[in-house]
Amino acid sequence: MKSLLLLLCLIGTGSVQAQQPTKIRLPLRSVTLALNQAELQHQGTVALPAGRTVVVVEDVADMSTESIQVEASDNAELIAVERSYERTAQSTVVRDSVTLLATRVRRLEAELKGLEEEKAFLLANRTLPAGMQTGWSAEIQRGATLLRTRLPDIQTQTETLTAQREQLSRQQERLRTGAGARPQVRVTLSLARPATVQLTLRYTESRSNWEAMPEIRVPESGRELRLRTRAEVYNGSGLPWTNVQLAIKNEEVENDVTRPELTTWSMNFKRSLGGEGRVDKFVVKGKATGSAAAPVEPSSAYVVPQPVSIAARETYQIQLPEQVLPARPEYLAIPKLSDKVYLQAKVTGWDKVNLPTQEMLASVFYRGSYVGTTEIDPRAFNDSLEISLGHDDQILVSRTKTLDFNGKAGLGGQQISRVTYEINLRNRHAQPVRVRVLDQIPVSQEGDLRVKLDEAGGAQLDETNGRLTWLVSLAPGASQRLRFTFTVEYPKDKTVDFQRPRRVANPKFR
Repeated sequence: MKSLLLLLCLIGTGSVQAQQPTKIRLPLRSVTLALNQAELQHQGTVALPAGRTVVVVEDVADMSTESIQVEASDNAELIAVERSYERTAQSTVVRDSVTLLATRVRRLEAELKGLEEEKAFLLANRTLPAGMQTGWSAEIQRGATLLRTRLPDIQTQTETLTAQREQLSRQQERLRTGAGARPQVRVTLSLARPATVQLTLRYTESRSNWEAMPEIRVPESGRELRLRTRAEVYNGSGLPWTNVQLAIKNEEVENDVTRPELTTWSMNFKRSLGGEGRVDKFVVKGKATGSAAAPVEPSSAYVVPQPVSIAARETYQIQLPEQVLPARPEYLAIPKLSDKVYLQAKVTGWDKVNLPTQEMLASVFYRGSYVGTTEIDPRAFNDSLEISLGHDDQILVSRTKTLDFNGKAGLGGQQISRVTYEINLRNRHAQPVRVRVLDQIPVSQEGDLRVKLDEAGGAQLDETNGRLTWLVSLAPGASQRLRFTFTVEYPKDKTVDFQRPRRVANPKFR
């Protein structure tokens, strides 16, 4: 009987022990970092008995519940996975901090109450009491001055104290709920026999990120562009990344992948339902004909060759591989706006560049010298991208007016204004250059105001915006003259403002 009782006790004790969770720490092996979140992968082994066991994985980041993935080796059956928090007793330091913050919050609330009472008192005593008719003007003036100066002070102090109170309240809440809460992952496994199980845990957290810091370097020839990008990585997970394999993805992860639905855009004289929707600030352009060869898809992630160690809440800079693209140097002149000629590199092949999809600023270096910054929007890349490299004083440009006629024409007495501009270019380089010159003619916004381009001088006209474009090739030491004439015709009872500036002295090159 005693042996039977002892056996039952042992069985009961074993059953209780089997219910106790097994706590483990899985080493962090790799991190895949997107622009707005990181995926962490832990991997390790644990020895488990036969039967059902709950394994609690500690030392993990505060993760998204939906992103948790667990894989177990074939000798174990995965039953359940859930996120949990371990609540620990608050330390004396934390309790004292909470008490001190509560005292400060009560003091701020008392000050706010006093300001509220003062404001109410001032507003309630805006009328003079009976018996103060004598000298009432001076009393009203003093009262008005007090209201005018004190009420704004009360409002400013109230806003400041309210902001301080809200900040202290947030600190209180973080200390109460966060100081003793540590995230865990509870994994329920079932084993047919005792074995060593390999576990892989993956999840995402949104406190880590990286930012691209590109540099564009162009040699003196301007025939290639070197893109160097530094990635500034921030470890916001709360865990140290020690000798992890780091991969960087140039994309912003969207967790909501629900496709949009296009509803009817209904419109009447009272209201419109559906609306215009989003409108991009750029137009995607490209060649109509495709290539027979399959396009090369750039890799969406860069794997850092060597293991990386980054302390919790620290930043770390990584130099990404340099990318070299062919470029074509081209000069740009807009003499209507500037007497400078700007050198730019026209770059093709941006579809092969591995850059984040959001706008960014890139530092530009030409011939080893810093020239400034340029904005890059990878989504707006068309057939090519133009990078400004600063102005070149070896190419001269001038713009003069050679004809400015105003008069009447026809029996109807229509007003006529005819203007001719002359643009002169000169190349002082020892090699030939290619210059793109931009100017414009007016674009009419009235039905009875007509603008006609009489002489284009070889320019291409964009009728939608009135832009004139010349592509000029200049030999060493050569000069060239461009001329265009346009006429503006409008009713005699109307006027047109040409906004003529003062004359400036411009050289001509013959």
